[in-house]
Amino acid sequence: MPDITGRMQPERPMQNQLRYLKGIAAASKCLIKFQESGQCINEALGCIREAAAVGRVYIYENMENRGSLVPDNGR
Repeated sequence: MPDITGRMQPERPMQNQLRYLKGIAAASKCLIKFQESGQCINEALGCIREAAAVGRVYIYENMENRGSLVPDNGR
């Protein structure tokens, strides 16, 4: 049986990238389909969460303050 380790290592990042792109496509499709529904954000974030294989996904908004980015603390 031939050793395919050398071939598998470069393929792993490509597989991850493909999984991320599929998640982004699914999220985009959801946002287009349910434009007026508040449910679409949760479903779109769920698609991204599954693609990234993580437990949580967050949305942050950055605001510019005198030329530098600072996090928006809801103020």
